[in-house]
Amino acid sequence: MEYFKQLAYNSGFSPESAKEHLQKVISDPIFSVSDILKRFLSFIVQEKLEGRSNQLKEYTIGVNVLNKPSDFKPQLDAIVRIHACRLRRALNRYYDGAGKEDHLRISIPKGNYVPLFYEPGSNENPEENACTPEEDHAIAAIPAHSISVAVMPLTYFGKGKTITSFAEGLASQLSTELAGTKSLAVIGYYPLRFLDEKPFYLRDITRKTGAQYLFTGDLHLEANRVRLNIKLIHANSCEQVWSRLFDRKLTATNMFDLQDEIIK
Repeated sequence: MEYFKQLAYNSGFSPESAKEHLQKVISDPIFSVSDILKRFLSFIVQEKLEGRSNQLKEYTIGVNVLNKPSDFKPQLDAIVRIHACRLRRALNRYYDGAGKEDHLRISIPKGNYVPLFYEPGSNENPEENACTPEEDHAIAAIPAHSISVAVMPLTYFGKGKTITSFAEGLASQLSTELAGTKSLAVIGYYPLRFLDEKPFYLRDITRKTGAQYLFTGDLHLEANRVRLNIKLIHANSCEQVWSRLFDRKLTATNMFDLQDEIIK
C-alpha cells in the first residue's frame, strides 16, 4: 500500500508515465554524457517503482550503481553523497532548460535518496533539488580533475630485453605525459605494474584504482619489427572508445626515439 501512496505523491502519474519521463531525462545531453548519473537516476527510480524505496541507502547505491565492493563503508567514503549532489544539480539544470515545460518532474529530497514525482505548479511541490551541506563539503574536497585515467602494463609477445624494456618504458612515459594534462587525474603507474603479475578483471581494476578510463595495449615483436595496438577503454561500460596501431622498426638504439614518437 505504501508503494502506491508514494507513486501517487500529488500527481496521480502512472509507473509507465514515470518510466517514460525517466527515459526523456537521461536522454538529454546533461545526462547522456555521464554514465554514472544515468545509472544513479535510473536505479533509484526503478527501485521506487518496484516498491523498494526502503532499500535506497548509501550502501545499496554504492554497490549497485558505483560498483563498490561488498565491504563498502559509506561512513568512510563519501562517493555516493558526491554523486547524489551532482545528480540533484543535473536535474535542476535539466528542468531549467530542456525540461522546463515537462508535466512531470523528479525530485530527490535532502536527507534521502528516494525520488518523488510531482507536477510543477501543484500545491505540494517538493523543495528544489538541493545538496545537503555534507554533500557540498564532499564536492568541494574533490580535485579539479574531471577525468581519471590509468595506464595498464602493456602485454608483449617476443623474446629479449629490448621488447621488455620498450613495453615498460612506453607505459611509464605515457603515464608521465598524461599527468601533465590539467583536466586529468592519473593513477600512479608504479603500483599498477604488479597487477601484471596475475590475471585481473576489469571491474577489479576499476574498483581498486577508481579510474574512469584505462589505457591498455599489446606489443608483438618479430625480428626487428614491432607492432603496437593501444586502446582506450571506458572502465564501467568496457567500451573501446579509441585505438591506434603502430608498426615500426625497433632496435636497442632507437628505442627512446620510438617511444617519443608514439607518445606524441
